[in-house]
Amino acid sequence: MPFELPSDISALVEAVRAFSAEHLAPGSLERSKGERFPRDVSQLLAGRGWSGLSSSKGAGGGILAAAAALEAVARACARSGDAFHQLNFGASLLLARHAHSDRQRAVLKDVAEGKAIVPIAITEDNAGAQAAATQTAVAGGMLAGHKTYCSNSAEADAFVVYANFGSTVADIGAVLIERNRPGLDIHAAGAFMNGESWCRLEFDNIAIGEEDIIFSAGGFVAKAGFFDVEKLGNAARALGLGWCAYDLARAHALDRQQFGRPICEFQGIQWKVAEARLQLEAAQLMLYRAAHRADEGRLTGDESSMAKIHCNRAALAAGDMAVQVMGAAGYSDAALAEYCFRKARGHMINGGTIEMMLTRIAEAAFDRKFPQQAA
Repeated sequence: MPFELPSDISALVEAVRAFSAEHLAPGSLERSKGERFPRDVSQLLAGRGWSGLSSSKGAGGGILAAAAALEAVARACARSGDAFHQLNFGASLLLARHAHSDRQRAVLKDVAEGKAIVPIAITEDNAGAQAAATQTAVAGGMLAGHKTYCSNSAEADAFVVYANFGSTVADIGAVLIERNRPGLDIHAAGAFMNGESWCRLEFDNIAIGEEDIIFSAGGFVAKAGFFDVEKLGNAARALGLGWCAYDLARAHALDRQQFGRPICEFQGIQWKVAEARLQLEAAQLMLYRAAHRADEGRLTGDESSMAKIHCNRAALAAGDMAVQVMGAAGYSDAALAEYCFRKARGHMINGGTIEMMLTRIAEAAFDRKFPQQAA
């Protein structure tokens, strides 16, 4: 079994890494403080041809290529990782696989060119980890309900909204709604602990036509494999954050002098950095294996869950280590370490909580389902 990236993907990652070091890393701290989504970065990356990699079947394309390149971007600039993710995962990947109307393909084109922000709206007041409990519904050709904690919705150009076309999980589908659609109310923006904005969305009987429907009843279950791949986007972004924090701590430990020598010469510091690297390297292997299997059409839910957990935990541990090693500089907003720590913590919840991932792994281990719904 080869443990090196294929030559075409390796070349892609090296190109992305070099570009990110020159063009993205210098503004990484400023971007971490910005309230707005980095559209300029999206357009910059798209201009290099680095959008839609996850849905490309040619050389240098596929889930493994997109995940490894996303890791490289986020390692150089944590916030720019969000821009790369928007171009290759989330609504971009969903529409690339399932868009079937001219309007949906037009929105996909705008996303691929870095011109549009299209978040996926799933979470509701009473439908978080239990996404299948969504009450937002399409009935009689009208969309009614709400979504909350929808990332980047204050600036979004359109939304992929999951809604029930019936009364069971098998009836859940997805529709595409533009920002200016009559009946859509976007509430005032809130902020997550990493500074990313979110809004509550209200749908007041929005007329839904066939051109709006990405997939209807039965699609949620039939296309569940999309969420397994989407976990890898979360994992790659988190892993990049972890490496970013690791790089910061390593550089600081080499430069910082205490007691007449660099602090990297103290065993306490050495072991902290070593433990972080140990977790990051292991997480990378788990992610790459899962992404490789996704490209082969063999990815399973437990494999994507294990990759997400490993990358999420490794990123959080690296962020925590960086803050500790860097001392006051680490938890000051004058450096990126505290941002990496805050942002990594969110990845353990978004895209599926760690607890839900563990349940999925347990189901595979015992070869049986463990329904969470109360009897």
